[in-house]
Amino acid sequence: KQEIVSKLQLSDIGLVVRDFKADADAAAKGTVPFGVLFASLSMFLIAAALVFAALLFLFTLERRASQIGLLLAIGWTPKNVRRVLLLEAGVIAIFGVLLGILGGRVYTQLALDGLSGAWNGAAKGLPLTFDASPATQAGSILGTLLVVLLTLWWASRKLFATPARNLIDGSITSDLSRLTSHSLLSAHLTLLIALALIPAAMASSDPMAVSGMFFGSGMLLMIAGLLYLRRWMRSDSTSLAQTLTQIGLRNISRRTSRSLAVIGMMAGGIFLVVAVNAFRMDATDAGTGRFALIGESSLPVYEDLNSKAGREAFALDEELLAQTTVVPFRVREGDDASCLNLNRAQKPQLVAVDFSKLVDRFAFASGSLPQQPLEALADQATAMWGLGKGVGDTIEYTAADGSTFQVKLTGLLAGSVLQGKVIINEASYLSKYPDAAGYRFFLIDTTNPDEVSAHLTRQLEQRGLALEPAKQRLEAFLAVQNTYIGIFTILGGLGVLLGTAGLGVLVARHVLERKGELGLMQALGFRSGALRTMILGEHAALLVLGVLLGSLTAALAVFPALKQGGGDLPLTFLGSLIGGILLLGLLICFIATVSAVRGRLIESIRRE
Repeated sequence: KQEIVSKLQLSDIGLVVRDFKADADAAAKGTVPFGVLFASLSMFLIAAALVFAALLFLFTLERRASQIGLLLAIGWTPKNVRRVLLLEAGVIAIFGVLLGILGGRVYTQLALDGLSGAWNGAAKGLPLTFDASPATQAGSILGTLLVVLLTLWWASRKLFATPARNLIDGSITSDLSRLTSHSLLSAHLTLLIALALIPAAMASSDPMAVSGMFFGSGMLLMIAGLLYLRRWMRSDSTSLAQTLTQIGLRNISRRTSRSLAVIGMMAGGIFLVVAVNAFRMDATDAGTGRFALIGESSLPVYEDLNSKAGREAFALDEELLAQTTVVPFRVREGDDASCLNLNRAQKPQLVAVDFSKLVDRFAFASGSLPQQPLEALADQATAMWGLGKGVGDTIEYTAADGSTFQVKLTGLLAGSVLQGKVIINEASYLSKYPDAAGYRFFLIDTTNPDEVSAHLTRQLEQRGLALEPAKQRLEAFLAVQNTYIGIFTILGGLGVLLGTAGLGVLVARHVLERKGELGLMQALGFRSGALRTMILGEHAALLVLGVLLGSLTAALAVFPALKQGGGDLPLTFLGSLIGGILLLGLLICFIATVSAVRGRLIESIRRE
């Protein structure tokens, strides 16, 4: 008796010991580091906000240049004057930070409400609660204040280097500086580093590495573009303008830093919007494997539904199913590893199929169909985000006898309907689970999906077969990704709004500074309409340069990640998006120009 008991194993009756607490703790860590993603994507918005704040601060200082010069002339040190001005800005910044904290809470709450309501496809009914930590908010307030004040201090350094007499009489020196070979060398080096990251991203299988190189390459490309534009503006400032158009373009170079700041804000917002929406996906034949229906049954189906005997067993209509092929999968229960599960799957569902039936069906992001025993196939989203795995990595499973074995991922499918599953060859599956019988998951290729679905559901009712269009299932998976893309797009949209607002402020400031010049041009015979066209044209050029820089850098940066993801650019959507941003920017420029250039500009000459 004792000898018999000693040889009994729980695995003999299908019981396997699991540490549920450890599994729950590991699953609670989540599949995607949303905090890191939001922080990374928000960097462009934060940078645009800091540039906008620096522009407004400099405009304010320039209007008070005579006051600053007078304080310096009567004995105040530049350090004391700057401290007073930063203190003034700090008081305003405090109110801005508090409004930002309130806006952040509202934005987060609205996003969670959207995920629980209109976007519930991304959360699948999971209760999402808002929990703002007081420590995090306090740290955000202090950190933001510090960064803002440091940005304003840095932005004002050139103005405080100007002699007091120049500040008093208003003859602030231009920010044009001598061209050097170092500036061109910096641009070349930045471009080379950015381009070097692209093949590195294409060769990497680590999703976080790809994401990091994606943003790193994009930011470096954008910086290189701004460096080249700066050199062009400074070299163009020495040319002689002969036409009104040339005068307008020449005015872009009057204050290089201002022009580059606006271009940078627009480019950053455009880059984020374009780069994020480049990954917006639609259900395609490549994702469904050209299968019309997908189904699951509550009880195993033992018969081969493609054979005459199998169809006779369920009284299936041979004529209706003449052009129908059923690809059955054996299923081993496990965790859902698809994007519908916000937790990290610990034991992903293992399924088995005859791989010869999937040849040339699905698009591969990387790798290929398994050729050897215990080699596996998975959807890329499942592997990268649900499991944190790539091609060549292994996943551990427990066999029917209680022993463990490893399956090796050799292929990743691009945006497929097979999300959430790890797929191995049927022979390998049966070698580890010899007691497994029947099929519970099905892909069905048919030319008449509606009638076939109704017929199979009715005839296999006792097995609990439920069918749905494969495209519908794929759209449910992609809705999750597209929902998060929509949330991230809002961040880019805010960056674009800051860029267009900065453009409007720049128009008003430039006209204010040049009213005497514009008045003189009007006195010499230039009509008000021509002057408006000139001002609108020169600032529209900044808008176009920002949009082009952002779009091109985004296209180059997302190329390796798109190739790895097997996706295609949604060109129509992106074209409409960029066109809308251009129209909005032009409208802002037009409104700012008309508002600033009105009345008799000649009167400004008399005041001078």
